[in-house]
Amino acid sequence: MTATVRLVTPSTLRWCQDAGRVLVIDEQSGLAVSLSGFDAAVWKWFGLSYSSEDVLEFAQAALDLPAAETRAWLNRLLTGWVETGLLVEEAAP
Repeated sequence: MTATVRLVTPSTLRWCQDAGRVLVIDEQSGLAVSLSGFDAAVWKWFGLSYSSEDVLEFAQAALDLPAAETRAWLNRLLTGWVETGLLVEEAAP
């Protein structure tokens, strides 16, 4: 059995919405990322505390893809954010 993890933003991460994009800055590392388009929408949905199932539903409607393809797309996006340092894995309670 694998341990359940959840993805969270590091405590040093700050973000804000700017004209047509989301700016994400890690105050400790200096990492600065500009998200635009659909990536920015997904970031904001999670920032508004929508569940992963809600975000999957929104993405499926917006991308007009089958559920499995949308899930794969979302997994790639989140994996990229983990690799970049925008998200970290935390043990689920």
